Amino acid sequence: MDALVVSPLLQVVFDKLALVITRKSTTRGDYEKEMQKLQDRLPIIQAVIEDAEERQHGDKKIKIWLQKLKDVAYDAEDLLDMIHARVLSKQVLESDRFTYSPSYDTGILGKGKLLAEEFGELMNRKVRLASHVVESVPNYFINLRKLRDIRERLDDIAKEMGEFQLKEVLMSRLPETGNREGRETGPHIVESEVCGRKEDVEKVVKMLLESNTDVRVISIIGIGGIGKTTVAQLAYNDERVKKHFDLKIWISLYDDFNPRKIMREMLDYAVISLLQSQLRKALYGKRYLLVLDDVWNEDPDEWDKVKNLLGDGTNGNKVIVTSRSGKVASIMSSSPAYHLEALSEDDCWTLFEQRAFPDGDENGFPNLLPIGKQIIDKCKGVPLAAKVLGSLMRFKREESEWLRVQGSESWNLDGGENKILQVLKLSFDHLPSHLKRCFAYCAVLPKKFEICKEKLIHQWIAGGLAQRSAHDRVSEPEDIGSDYLNDLLRMSFLEVVSGCDDSSTTRIKMHDLIHDLAISVAGNEFLTAGKTEQQGTLEQSHSLPKVCDFFTPTRHAVVDSNSSSSLIHKALYRAKGLRTLNLLSLGDASEKAIRNLISSSKYLRILNLSGFGIKLLHKSVGDLTYLRYLDLSNTPIEKLPASICNLQLQTLDLSSCYNLQKLPKKTRIMTSLRHLKIKNCARLARLPGFTGRMRNLQSLPIFIVGKTREDDLSQLLELQNLRGELKIKHLENVPTDFSLLLF
Repeated sequence: MDALVVSPLLQVVFDKLALVITRKSTTRGDYEKEMQKLQDRLPIIQAVIEDAEERQHGDKKIKIWLQKLKDVAYDAEDLLDMIHARVLSKQVLESDRFTYSPSYDTGILGKGKLLAEEFGELMNRKVRLASHVVESVPNYFINLRKLRDIRERLDDIAKEMGEFQLKEVLMSRLPETGNREGRETGPHIVESEVCGRKEDVEKVVKMLLESNTDVRVISIIGIGGIGKTTVAQLAYNDERVKKHFDLKIWISLYDDFNPRKIMREMLDYAVISLLQSQLRKALYGKRYLLVLDDVWNEDPDEWDKVKNLLGDGTNGNKVIVTSRSGKVASIMSSSPAYHLEALSEDDCWTLFEQRAFPDGDENGFPNLLPIGKQIIDKCKGVPLAAKVLGSLMRFKREESEWLRVQGSESWNLDGGENKILQVLKLSFDHLPSHLKRCFAYCAVLPKKFEICKEKLIHQWIAGGLAQRSAHDRVSEPEDIGSDYLNDLLRMSFLEVVSGCDDSSTTRIKMHDLIHDLAISVAGNEFLTAGKTEQQGTLEQSHSLPKVCDFFTPTRHAVVDSNSSSSLIHKALYRAKGLRTLNLLSLGDASEKAIRNLISSSKYLRILNLSGFGIKLLHKSVGDLTYLRYLDLSNTPIEKLPASICNLQLQTLDLSSCYNLQKLPKKTRIMTSLRHLKIKNCARLARLPGFTGRMRNLQSLPIFIVGKTREDDLSQLLELQNLRGELKIKHLENVPTDFSLLLF
C-alpha cells in the first residue's frame, strides 16, 4: 500500500500555528507577518490534500509532491514547538521563586540557613533569566530565518500544486463512489464455501423469528473481513426466514446511508413507484425483513428519517444491520448488538485448504501442510485473510515458496497483502483527520503488545495528536484523547483486552491484521528493529551506510535490542528526526549507547525506557527541548539529574522504581507536568518542596506529608486539577493546628 498520509499532519500544524498566534507567543512584527502568511497558505493546500492522497497511487509526481509537503510540515511543527517551549521556559523563570519556609519547629540557626539559601536561589534565578535574554537575541534571528525558509518552501509547493489540477474536497470525506463499486453486495451466496458460521447464523435467525411488536434492529458488528455480510446473507436465505417474511429486501449501503436511496430501493423490490405513500401501501399488512448491509453513517437524524418510513412494525418486521462501528448499532437500536467473533483455527484451515488445494490433493504435499498451519495462524480467525492467503498459495507447490510466505513479517505477498488490507483500509479511509494520525501512531506498538489506556492517551498528547484547539480553553487533552480512543474502539481499530473491568488499568491491543494496516499506512516513518517473532533478530546483511540511509526518514522507532544489535544503534543515530523512541527488553545494555542515541535525537517527544536496567540517567536528557513524555517505570534508577527540570514534560512515569530515593529539588518548576507517576516507589521518603506550584498536575497517586510549609498539606490543596486515586502518607506530620496555619 505504501501511501503517504499527510492531511492529519497538516491539521496539527495548522492548529499549533493558530495556538501560537492566538496566545501571542511572539510579539515581534516579522514573526507575526511570517506566521500569518503560513496561516493563509495552509488552508489552500488542505482543501485539495485528500484528492492528492487518493491520486498518488497512479501519479509518482504527486507522491513526490506529498513527500515534500510532509517534510516541510514536520519542520514547521518542530519550529512551532520550539517557539512555544521557549515562551514557557521564560514564564517559568519569571514566576519561580524560592520561598522562606521553615519547619514548624525550626530554631534560629535553621531559619538563618534557609534565608541564606533563599538569597542564593534568588541570585541563581536572576542569572538564568539574564542568560535566557542574551540567548533569545540570536535565537530570534535563527528562528525567523527558519520560519521564512518554511514559508518559502510552502509557497513553492503551493505553486507546484497547480500542475496536478487537484480537486477541492471536504476534509475526511467518504471515498468516491467509483472506488466503492467492488463493495456492492447482494443477498446471494454459495453456502458450500462458508465455514464456521453455523452457530452465528442460528443465533441471528432465532432473533429474526422472535415475535415483537416493534421493528427490532439486529446489528452485526465486527472488523473488516470477519464475515458480517456472510452471516447476514446466510440468515437472509434461510428457509425458515423465507417462510416467515412476506417480503425481503436487501440494500447495500457501504457509506451512502441516504434515506432516499433506501426508499427507492425498497420500492424497486416491491415493484411500485417512487412515492413514499406507495411505499407504505406496499408494506402495509406485510411482515418484511430489511437488510442494510455495511452501514457507516453515524448521523442519528438520518436514521430517524428511515425509521419513520418503516412504520410501527406491528407485524413483527425485522431489520438486520451490518457495520464495523459500534456507534452505528447504538444509534439504530437499543437492543444489544451481535458481535461476530473470529473463526476457529480449524474453520480457518478449511477455508484456506479449499483454495490452496482446490482439487483435494493436499495429502500429496505432506511437507506443505505444517507450514500452511503456521500461515493460517497469521489470519487470527479472519475468513477474508484465510481465503486470500489460500488463493495465493494455490499455485505454489515448492516448500521454499511456502516458507517465504510463512516467514514474511510484512506480508508482501504479490498483491495478497493488498487484497487483505484493502478491505481493512476502507475503515481507515473513513476516519477523520485526527483519528487517522492517532491510529497510525499505534504502529509504534509491537504486534500483540498490550498497552495501558492511559499511557496510550498520554503518548498521543505528548506527540501533539490530542490537543485542544486554539479557541478551546475548557476541554482537557486527556478527555479529548479518551474520546479519540473510544472512537477507535467503536470502529474496531482497537480492542479492550478481555478481563479489564477496572477502567483505571484498562489495556488496549490491536488485532494482528489491524496492526499490519497501521504499519502500512504509517509507511517508512515507523520502524521496529531488533527481535522479531519469526527471525529472532533483525538480519544485518546490508552495509552500514545503506542501513543508515534506510533509517533517515524514521520518526518513530521501537528497538527490541540485544548484545548483537550494535549496528541498529549506530544506524538510529542517523535518524535525526526521531520523535518517539521505545526501547524494549534491553536488560542491562550499555547505558553509554543509550546516552549517545538520546543525545543524537534532539527532536524526541516520547522516550520510553520502561524495564530498562538503568540506574542513572545522564544529564544530557535535559537538552531534549521537545521531550514531553518520559517513562522510566520498572527501572532500578536511584535518582534523576537536576537537568530534567529544564524540560517541558507533561508525563513523568516513575512507577515501581523501587530504588528511587528522591526527586530533583526544583521539580516545582516543571509547571507543564500533568502526570507524575510515583506509585510503588518504596524508598521515596519525601516529595520536593512546593509541589503545589505544579498546578497542571492531574495524576499524583501519592502525596508524602512533610514537616515544613513547602511540603505540608497546604501544597496538596493547591493542586485543583487532580484526578484518580490519591494516597496520603505520613499524616503524623500534620500539626494539630494545621487548619489555623492555612489562613
